[in-house]
Amino acid sequence: MLPLAMAARNSGDLVIVQAERIATQGALNPRKVKISGVLVDCVVVDQTEHHEQTFGTFYSAA
Repeated sequence: MLPLAMAARNSGDLVIVQAERIATQGALNPRKVKISGVLVDCVVVDQTEHHEQTFGTFYSAA
């Protein structure tokens, strides 16, 4: 996913991240974060149980 965020950032588009919650500083291992914060323009917090990945597809781990 990181190359897509970099491509969006480099082309002048917005990078929007949907998250279940905001973690406190130091709570996450920085090496396990998939998109660096410097590449993100907006964060949308959605605490629903199952996030929609598209308009027709709910969460799928695949």
